[in-house]
Amino acid sequence: ATTFQFNIPFPAGYIRNFLPRLSSSHMTANEDSMSLWAPYAFLEQKVRKPTLVQQESDKQATAKFEAVDGDKDGKITEAEMVEYFTKSPKGKWGMKCDYRWLKYIKDPKVKQEVALERGTYRGG
Repeated sequence: ATTFQFNIPFPAGYIRNFLPRLSSSHMTANEDSMSLWAPYAFLEQKVRKPTLVQQESDKQATAKFEAVDGDKDGKITEAEMVEYFTKSPKGKWGMKCDYRWLKYIKDPKVKQEVALERGTYRGG
């Protein structure tokens, strides 16, 4: 059993590691959780339709990898993931916060801190 009642720190690494198992759970069928979780694994806000064309799949994977691999060394580090989700125009969606409690926060600085924290946790 698992719970997702706590959104800070957001368990992005957990979701990435266990997405296949989570997608087989009741939460996918009953709560449409895949639309919330898939972006953590696929590094895109909009999840694309799967393709059986190998060249298309390779092209998509290469583009995503290159977008995240900041120093172009052929490896993606946690720091590069955080950079992608907090500073890259392609990954800034990772800072989007849809927490219900956020509407009660009036200070824009605090809202920005929460968004930055969200992007940082998505990267980790």
